[in-house]
Amino acid sequence: MEGNRTSAHGTLDRRQIDARSTDRSEIGWTRAELETHVRDEHSTFTWLLEPMLVQAGFEIVKAVYAPLGAYAEYTCVRS
Repeated sequence: MEGNRTSAHGTLDRRQIDARSTDRSEIGWTRAELETHVRDEHSTFTWLLEPMLVQAGFEIVKAVYAPLGAYAEYTCVRS
C-alpha cells in the first residue's frame, strides 16, 4: 500500500492491515488481497464502518452480523 489510507479516525495504517491479514490465502485475506480490496473495491469492513458511524455522530444500538461475515445490519440513532 502506498502510504496510509484515510479513515474516520485518521489513517488506516500498516499495523491495522498487518493485524488483519495472513500469509496463507487458504485461511484468510493476504496482505496484498486486503490492501487491494480496501483500496480498489471500496468495501467497508466492520472495523472501518463502525468507527465511521460513531465519528459521524451515530450510536450503534444494534449490530447483527451474518454467520459468514459477508454483511452486517445496523440500527443506529443520531447521538
